[in-house]
Amino acid sequence: PKKARFPFQGDSGGPLLCAGVA
Repeated sequence: PKKARFPFQGDSGGPLLCAGVA
């Protein structure tokens, strides 16, 4: 993702990356 956004919408990886940014 770009910033500390929640890639739930499918920014760069989806919910999988969300665990990394959250």
